[in-house]
Amino acid sequence: MDKNDVLEIYDEDYAQKYNQRFLLNKQSKNNADFEQETINKLLSEIGEGAKWLDVACGTGYFLSCFPEIERAGLDISPAMLKVAKQANPDSLFVQGDYRDKRPQWEGKWDLVSCMWWAYCYVKSLSQLEIVVENFADWTSERGVCFLPACEPEELGTGELKLPYICPNLGGNGGTVQFEGVIWSWIDEESGKQHLNLLAPQVEYMVNLFKKHFEQVEVIEYSSFGEGQRKAIVARSKRQKDTLETKIAVKSESTGLFSSFFKIIRGGNWWLYKIPPLLAIGYAEILLIDLPVIQSILTVLALLFSISSLAAYGHIVNDIFDIEVDQRVGKNNLMAQFLSWQRLLLCILFAATGFVLPILMNFGTWAIILLGINYLLPTIYSAPPLAIKRKRNMGGN
Repeated sequence: MDKNDVLEIYDEDYAQKYNQRFLLNKQSKNNADFEQETINKLLSEIGEGAKWLDVACGTGYFLSCFPEIERAGLDISPAMLKVAKQANPDSLFVQGDYRDKRPQWEGKWDLVSCMWWAYCYVKSLSQLEIVVENFADWTSERGVCFLPACEPEELGTGELKLPYICPNLGGNGGTVQFEGVIWSWIDEESGKQHLNLLAPQVEYMVNLFKKHFEQVEVIEYSSFGEGQRKAIVARSKRQKDTLETKIAVKSESTGLFSSFFKIIRGGNWWLYKIPPLLAIGYAEILLIDLPVIQSILTVLALLFSISSLAAYGHIVNDIFDIEVDQRVGKNNLMAQFLSWQRLLLCILFAATGFVLPILMNFGTWAIILLGINYLLPTIYSAPPLAIKRKRNMGGN
């Protein structure tokens, strides 16, 4: 389905009613309980320190069943994420598309799940391959991928029989693969139309996962009087192809630098931050008539210190904007980090800003002025003062 169509379906009204209608009703509760039990077993299998990512997490129902686990959710609907955050106030939630690559998540999650047929909303099998590849990329070396499967037979509660491979169909030789069906669900109660969803054969899904995992098994749910539901559990993540690995290693430093540069918003500094401060340094050098070598070293030290200060200011600003940005659907790069990682970044850039001025004996007043420059972005963004927020409220 188109992204806008999905957003239209999963609005605030739908999100508020979702759990009761689709997870906790008498017909669905048994399946949800079986999935919760399976997740519990997988987390126990992974062991201490397991980190769990639920892709297309919806209302965060399954995440809320495991409050002791470090967990996160990705979903395209802000309305569903709003409910999920209320149920999981201590978890990370990111609004986004599961078809998008997220390099910062590669190898990060010990359990990656995608519940209740959410993968069916892709537009094609090619897109589904990308989604499964993302699941694998985000899974750690010791990790497990868990995917409840929507198969054609289940859609017909066992009445639809469709072979995966038919040899010599029509007597023309070769084989024909029935890789899946397109289906739609018209929700009469809400008037929502889930159109042109994709239901690949379980065999097709297994083959997709086998491209990325050594062990792929299909587990069957306990029978609750309907069609026999199944799920895929994939373990032992494969190493990527040698050529791909070489390319990744070659570009890793560039990719890391690019991501780091975006986090600290390095492209913004030269517009209005660094030049005025360097101008003060240049004036000071001229006034006290420093030797050439010492002047060059002083300018380099100033440049390094000011860059650290600028990075610190942007990071602090983004940290205290995470909640606001998530409410309006704005991307905030600091949201991907845990609290201790954000604190470590602040300490890092605060320390690097002071180290050269202190080692090069810039003088007491220079250190004090530098400290004031660090203080200003802090009180601008951080509570209890949060001058920026008060100014914005006043403007409204």
